[in-house]
Amino acid sequence: MRLFGRHLLSVLLQESTPRRRRQEASAEALILGREYGSEMADRGVTLKDTVEALIFFRTIVIDTVGTRDKNRVLELADQVLLGIVESHGKRTVNV
Repeated sequence: MRLFGRHLLSVLLQESTPRRRRQEASAEALILGREYGSEMADRGVTLKDTVEALIFFRTIVIDTVGTRDKNRVLELADQVLLGIVESHGKRTVNV
């Protein structure tokens, strides 16, 4: 889980860059969320608890970034959240 946290932090804190890079970061955030959601489902962690963990982590990150970076961090965190919900639901249905 530490590795996930580090990876998530690096994705969320990437510098603002041209549009193409933003799209790549968004895709990476979605993939990261899918991986995390799958792993949490496999470990028996509920979707609610998984989402709460992301919200907790996201709040810490938001509190540390400057005002101009908050929207970008929120956009990427939203992609992580969508990935979590998508993959966690698939794993839970298939169990």
